[in-house]
Amino acid sequence: MTLSPDNQHQPESASKSKLVRWIFLAVGLVFTSMGVSFLYTSYSFQQTALTTTAEVLSVERIKTRKRDNDGNWKTTISYKPTLRYEDQFGARHVGAPNLRSSSYNFPVGSEVEVSFNPDDPSDMRVNDFMSTWGFGAIFTLFGVIFVAIGWFATRGRKLKHKPKAASVNRMR
Repeated sequence: MTLSPDNQHQPESASKSKLVRWIFLAVGLVFTSMGVSFLYTSYSFQQTALTTTAEVLSVERIKTRKRDNDGNWKTTISYKPTLRYEDQFGARHVGAPNLRSSSYNFPVGSEVEVSFNPDDPSDMRVNDFMSTWGFGAIFTLFGVIFVAIGWFATRGRKLKHKPKAASVNRMR
């Protein structure tokens, strides 16, 4: 294929564009797979979990300091409650959910709805959207967005005009 000076860089940019497309598709598929896996795990947990009311015994305040992109310190606060609840046999359990959250600043002595695995009552979660579906929903959403970007971003970059053939001087 003969290229004119105007479009001699096209194959390199087309291959870079294709590479970016495949990277977005691959990352998107990984994130979507992880998200669907998290959603399935949550769904399976919810199918067998029992729901009860737990008493808040204490709330651990967790302070995290990180530097932002400008080099400034940023402080975030999250909370991890210690809860007491009874299983289906009336046995008392004390535990903390695996997740900590800025929304878990419950007053000590208040009641919170929790779900727990009847076969392993220590597997307990605060019964709210983020604890149950949050990670799966977020990973799936980002995965779908990355797949869409990978799929559609380079689709609109096709040439509108056919490249001009290189002129050839014919000797007579």
